[in-house]
Amino acid sequence: GPTLANDDNLTLANENDNQQVVVNSAVTAWKVMIVDDEAEIHQVIQLLLGQFVFQGKPLTFLSGYSGEQAKSLLKAHPDTALLFLDVVMEDNHSGLQLVKYIRGTLRNSLVRIIIHTGQSGEAPEEAVIKDYDINDYKLKSEMTQRKMFVTTMAGLRAYRDLITLEASQVALKHKNVQLQEESTERLQAEHELRKHRVHLEELVAERTEELAKVNVRLQQYIINRKQVEEELRKFARAVEQSANVIVITSLSGTIEFVNPAFSMITGYSSAEAIGNNPRLLSSGKHSPEFYKTLWATLGSGKVWQGELLNKHKNGGLYWVLATLSPIKDKAGKPTHYLAIEEDITERKQAEDDLRKSKELAESANRAKTAFLANMSHELRTPLNGILGYTQILNLDKGLTVQQTEGIQIIHRCGEHLLMLINDILDLSKIEAGKFELIQAEFMLPVLLKDMVDLFGIRAEQKGIEFVYEALSELPNAVYADEKRLRQVLLNLLSNAIKFTHQGQVTFKVQHTPTPSVDDSDGEETQGAIRFEVEDSGEGIAAEHLAAIFLPFQQVSKPNSQIEGTGLGLPISKKIVEMMGGQLLVQSTLGIGSHFWFEIPLYSSFQAASHESPTPKPVIIGFNVKEDREKENREDFIILVVDDKWENRVLLTNLLIPLGFKALEAENGQDALTKADEFQPDAIIMDLKMPVMDGLECTRHLRQDSRFQKTVIIALSANVFDYQPQDGLEAGCNAFLTKPIDMDSFLQELATHCPLEWVYETPKSETSPAPPADIIPPPVEQIEALLNLAKMGDVDAVIEEAEVLLKSEPHLQPFTQEVCQLAHDFRLKKLKNFLEQYLSPT
Repeated sequence: GPTLANDDNLTLANENDNQQVVVNSAVTAWKVMIVDDEAEIHQVIQLLLGQFVFQGKPLTFLSGYSGEQAKSLLKAHPDTALLFLDVVMEDNHSGLQLVKYIRGTLRNSLVRIIIHTGQSGEAPEEAVIKDYDINDYKLKSEMTQRKMFVTTMAGLRAYRDLITLEASQVALKHKNVQLQEESTERLQAEHELRKHRVHLEELVAERTEELAKVNVRLQQYIINRKQVEEELRKFARAVEQSANVIVITSLSGTIEFVNPAFSMITGYSSAEAIGNNPRLLSSGKHSPEFYKTLWATLGSGKVWQGELLNKHKNGGLYWVLATLSPIKDKAGKPTHYLAIEEDITERKQAEDDLRKSKELAESANRAKTAFLANMSHELRTPLNGILGYTQILNLDKGLTVQQTEGIQIIHRCGEHLLMLINDILDLSKIEAGKFELIQAEFMLPVLLKDMVDLFGIRAEQKGIEFVYEALSELPNAVYADEKRLRQVLLNLLSNAIKFTHQGQVTFKVQHTPTPSVDDSDGEETQGAIRFEVEDSGEGIAAEHLAAIFLPFQQVSKPNSQIEGTGLGLPISKKIVEMMGGQLLVQSTLGIGSHFWFEIPLYSSFQAASHESPTPKPVIIGFNVKEDREKENREDFIILVVDDKWENRVLLTNLLIPLGFKALEAENGQDALTKADEFQPDAIIMDLKMPVMDGLECTRHLRQDSRFQKTVIIALSANVFDYQPQDGLEAGCNAFLTKPIDMDSFLQELATHCPLEWVYETPKSETSPAPPADIIPPPVEQIEALLNLAKMGDVDAVIEEAEVLLKSEPHLQPFTQEVCQLAHDFRLKKLKNFLEQYLSPT
C-alpha cells in the first residue's frame, strides 16, 4: 500500500546519504529473477515489489517457469541481483538443483537466492538452509508486503556489498600491479638519471641544452611519482582504517604485514605477528584435511573463502569469515598471499544460541507429544469401559425411567470428556504438523439437515429463533473432509446458541460456482461454498477479537455461567485454513457476532435420492453367510486381544449375547498361542500391549498361511502414536479408536466377516395401537404433555412425566416411554405416542 511505499523511500534515502557504495553507475535497475511454475506467484511478487526502489534504482523483473529456462536466463543475465526460487517445479527438487547449478556450474556467488515453497514437507527449512548456499527461506503463505520488503531489502544490500567488495579487491589488485610497474619505472629512471649525471659532468659545456631538457623530464617524473605516492598513501589509509583484518604473508606463510584491526581482534601487536606464521592463531579446532584443502586452493592460484575458528592471545576463541587470495606478479606468478578477515564471533554465538533454543524447543515438544500420547491412551482406556457399558446397558428393556436417565447422563458426560480429549489431541497434532484432512465425497444436504435439525431443537429449548437460509442453489455431492467440516459447523453453531439468550441465530449457506475444464455436461463444477453464522448474542469487544482464536482463551463475562475449554475456535480456524479458506469474524459487544468462511471444493448438482433417517434397529443375533472353508463348523469364534481385563470383558459381554464364541488373550504372544489352538474367524487386536504389541502380532499371523485371510480389526486408545495406516500396513482389515462405538464396531465386523445381522422387530412409527400393559393418565394431562412436545420443550416433557410418576406410580410404563422418546429427541414418535391415547377409539 502507499504507507509501505513511503517507508521504503525513506529507508533508501538514508542509505544514499550515509554510505559511499561502489556500484556500476551504468546499471539503471536491479535485476530480480522469479523462477516458479505458477504464473500467479510471478504476478504476486511483481505486484508487491513493483514500486520498490533501492539506491535510486527500481527493479526489473526476469521470469522463468522451469529450472531449465532459469539456467538460460542466468547465463544471459549474470548480473542478476536477486533470485526468488520455487523448490517444486519439474520435479520435487528442481529448485534445489538449480541452486547447485548457480553456485557450482556458473560459479555465481553474487546473486542472492531466496527459496520460497508452498510444500515445506518436500524441502524442510532447516535442511535446505544447512545444505544449500541460499540467503533466505520463505513459505508462500508468508508473502506479505512487509516480509517481501524486508527480504528484498536484505538481499539487495548483501548483493551491493558483495559487488562492492569484489570491485575493491579488483581495484586493490590493479593498484598493486600498477605500483609494481611504476616502481620498476622509477628504478629505471633513477638509473638513467645517474648515467645522465656522469655524462653531464664529462660534457657540461657541450650538453647544457640537453641537461635542461632532462631536468624538464625529471620534473615531470617527480610530479608523477608524487601522484603515485599519494595513491599509495590513500590505499595505506584504507588498509590502516579498515575494520576487517588485513594480513600479507610470503609464499611460505611468514607474516609480512598486518593492519591495526589485526591487533584489535587477535590481541597480538604487529611486532609480535610480523615474522611469525599464521599458525600463531590456530585454535586446533580444524582438522588437517581442512588446512590441506585451504592450501591446495591457494596453491592452485584460486581464492579460498570460509570460516575460521582462531585463538586470541588471551586464549579465547573467535570466529572470522576469511577470504585468502594469492598476489601475483605481471607474469601471473604468485608472490604473496593476502588475507581479509571479518570478525563474525557475535553472529556465530547468535546462531549457536538459536540452535540451542531450537533444540530445547524441539525437546520440549517431543516431551509434550509423548505426554499427550500417553494421556490419550490412559484416558481413553477407562472411557472405553464407561461408554461401552452405557451402550450395552441402554439396550436393557427392563430399566426404569430413572435408571435409563442415569445411564444416558453417564454416557453424555463420557462423550463430553472424549470430545475434550479429542480437542486437545487435535490442537497438539496441529502444533506438531501431524493434522491431516481426509477428503471424500459426501452429500451436503444431509450434513446441513443434521445441523438444522439439531440446532433447531437446541434453539427451541432455549426460547430463541433459529433461521436457516440457502442463499443459492446448493450442490448435492461435494468433495471434502466431512468430519472436519461438521466439526467446524458444530463449533460455530454451538457457540452462537450458547451465547445468545434472546433474539435469533441465523445459519446461511451459499454456493459460488466456477465451471471446471471438463464441465461439458454442466454436472460437475469447481467453486466455493460460503458458510455464515450470525447471532444476536453477547458479542465480543473489538480488543478481544484476536484472542478468541488463541488456544484456551475465553472472552465471556467474568460472572458468566457459560463454560468451555477455549479450543473450538482455534481448531476450527486451522481446519478452515487447511481446507483453503479463512475463518473471519465481525462482532459488536452487546449486539451480536457474525462468523463466516468460504472454502473451495468440487461439487455436483446431480439429483440424489436420500431416504429419511430412521432409528437404527437393535441387533439381537447373526447368521453366517455361506463360507466353504468353515462349512463344517457351526460356531463363529472371535478372539479378543487386550492387556486390560476390563476392555476384554466389555467386548465379550457385547459379543456373547449375540451368539458369538468369544475368547480372550492378554498380549500378542498369548494371542498367537490362542489363535494356533482355536483358529478364530476374527481377531479384535489392541495395538499397545506388553510382551508383544498388536502390530507385531498381526505381522506374525499374516506370515502363517492359516491366518492370511482371518479378519483382524485393530483397536487403539493411543491415537497420537498410532494411525490407521499403521494397522493397515501391518495387515489389519480395519482400524478403530477407543472408546469403542458399538454401532461402528458391529458395522466393521459385518463388513469384513461373512455375517448377516438379525434385528429386533421394530415398533411401528405411525398410528401404533396402544400397548395393553400401558395405563395412560387422564386426557387433560396427556394434552398438556402433547402441547409441550409440539413446542419442542423436551426438558418440560420429562419434568411433567416425572411429576406424574410420583403422584401415580402405576403409570410407570407410560412415563418411561415418554421420557425415553424425549431423551432421544424423537419428537414425531412422541407426539404419535401421545395422540393415540386421545383417539376416539
